[in-house]
Amino acid sequence: TDRGTLCTLSGYPSFPSLSVMKMPEKSRTLPSIASSLQQEGYDTSYLYGGDINFTNMRSYLVSTGWEQLISMDDFTASYNDDGSITLDIDFLDIVFYPEG
Repeated sequence: TDRGTLCTLSGYPSFPSLSVMKMPEKSRTLPSIASSLQQEGYDTSYLYGGDINFTNMRSYLVSTGWEQLISMDDFTASYNDDGSITLDIDFLDIVFYPEG
């Protein structure tokens, strides 16, 4: 969920009655593993098999320093026939073996 993602990537507690990710004025001020990795010279990519705009996720990820975002919009419809999510195995094949 958006709450679990924020907890994992920013080390911020989850609240059952509200989503901090949906609060850009707060979420953009949170610490971020992406920022910490960049300070150590790493490039950061976030891979998500669903709609990255759902629950304001794209805004949160960009504001907390993720450099490259890859989501279902980056794949052809043949990989997500029902229009919802890309299967993990297909997603990994596309990311790690783009030539085929």
